[in-house]
Amino acid sequence: MEQSQDGFYSQQSKQKIKVHSRLCKYVPKQRLFEGYENKLIQDGSWKDEEGMRGKMQKAKQFYY
Repeated sequence: MEQSQDGFYSQQSKQKIKVHSRLCKYVPKQRLFEGYENKLIQDGSWKDEEGMRGKMQKAKQFYY
């Protein structure tokens, strides 16, 4: 049983994940769209490691 768990965890760490550099959020009560960006992803310096993921920061917002 322990061997199968070790194999599972080693496979999981090698999988690639898709990360988006931009995100939109809609607030219906305020009729507001907020746009967020992660600059590390856009620069190409993002890594799936502690301290290298960056943060989503608000870039734009608009009301309709």
